[in-house]
Amino acid sequence: VVLGCCSRGGGMPPIPEPELRSIFNKFDEDGSGSISLDELQNAMRLLGVKVSPNSAKKVLKVIDTDNNGTVEWEEFFQFFSKVSDPEEVKLLLSAQNQRFFEYKQLVETDSSFAKTFLVPPPMAALRRLDGHSGDLEHVAWLPDNKLISGDIEGDLIVWDTSKEAKVLRPFKILSNEDDKKSHLQHGSFTRW
Repeated sequence: VVLGCCSRGGGMPPIPEPELRSIFNKFDEDGSGSISLDELQNAMRLLGVKVSPNSAKKVLKVIDTDNNGTVEWEEFFQFFSKVSDPEEVKLLLSAQNQRFFEYKQLVETDSSFAKTFLVPPPMAALRRLDGHSGDLEHVAWLPDNKLISGDIEGDLIVWDTSKEAKVLRPFKILSNEDDKKSHLQHGSFTRW
């Protein structure tokens, strides 16, 4: 992470820890002591950073050094400790976020991108998995001709893929934590 990219004066001292703690507390909307993905995305939007759920998730992964899915004070302090102005918090988040938008734009618009990385040839979709509201993140096969898919929002859908199912329709939609935990505990499906 290049922190110097945001420094206005070069020689300015970092934000005092109490002021940085105050910024952390504003990001931590529910007062839990950690910043969730939703809280980070909300904070970035409030700061004026254009952010998608997927890019917010990637920015969170950069800051979340213990990989527990949230940003605790120590991680926040480590990431932002060298900024010298509250405005630089926005600039640093924006710079991290922009990296992911630039990559996506490169993939979609640069005809020489395929020469840089091995990209498999495009294939026509055999079947679509319509039903998710967020970007699809994971897909895994289950027993009995079932398929499970998970999106960025955390929703899981179990699909019937038997030959009798001419169109893939959701067999079961698990959109809340209780449903997911129940199915995981009772072995209805395995994690991917």
